[in-house]
Parts: sequence; structure tokens; C-alpha cells
Amino acid sequence: LSRSRPDTSRRAVWQALDKSPRRSPSRSPCSVRGRTSLARLDRDLAFVICVTGGGATPREVEEYGYRNQLLHAGFTEADWQAARPLVDQYMQYLATGQEREALLGAIDSARENKWSSVVNLAGVMPRVADRDKWAWVATYDPAADIAAMHMPLLVMLGGSDPFSPSGTAF
Repeated sequence: LSRSRPDTSRRAVWQALDKSPRRSPSRSPCSVRGRTSLARLDRDLAFVICVTGGGATPREVEEYGYRNQLLHAGFTEADWQAARPLVDQYMQYLATGQEREALLGAIDSARENKWSSVVNLAGVMPRVADRDKWAWVATYDPAADIAAMHMPLLVMLGGSDPFSPSGTAF
């Protein structure tokens, strides 16, 4: 794994990652942020093949996915535009932890719309105690971590992937 220390084991790399100040105990080292942070730990890594969300922010991936799920299910762009404010409100809650009750009310009110069966935010609403573990979905931007990589990096983007916005990738 390392050019100057070829005996470096995967276990040692994961142990180093566990000690990284950029790693939150609430996130697995295999999260998008964990994988890109791993590459920042050691400028001496020989190469990286990083399987992630394609360089877009997790929020962009989520928005793109909800939109395309709606379109795939036969809904229209207008339906996405009607659903998008609810997704924005959900992302704001994930980021800040504020206005949970207002969000729950908005989710409940949205049930009268047919699109709510596809944009089912009630099904992904974290418990209050767990919300901070999910804030990264709304706030993490991989650009700084990607820019800090100083080794060859294999990037493969699925241009036709309906759930990963390769057009907005870093």
C-alpha cells in the first residue's frame, strides 16, 4: 500500500484511519468521507482505487436519486419540483438538527401527494439521538479531500447511472 513501506498492512492503514482527527466515531471508515480521508493520511500511498459517490456531494447524490426515482416511476419534472422543497427541508434538518417537528408535519402533509410514495422521507428519518451521525449527508463536500490526494487515482464514473450525478462530479 505504501511506496516507501511496502510491508504496511491493511490493518495498519485502518488503525491509522481510526486515529485520524477527520474520522468521526459515528462513521464507518468505509464511508465516502472515510475512503477519501484514508488517502489523505499518507502522502506515500502508491495509488488509490476509491469506490465512492463519484465526487459529487452526498446531498447532490440524494437529490439526483430522488429525482430519477420519481421520473423512473412515471412522475414528471413538475412532480420533482413539487417534492424538492420537502427534500431540501429534510437536508436542512440533517445539517442542523433544527425544526424536526416542522419537518415531520411537512412529511405528513406530503402524504396526500402521489409522489410521496417514492420520496418517502418518513422511512429514512433518523432518530433524534442519531441525527448528528447523518449530518454529513447534507454537509460533506469531498472536494477538499479529493484535492488533497497526491497519488494516482483511478476514477470511473457511470455516465448513465441514474443515482450518481456524474455531470456534477468533482
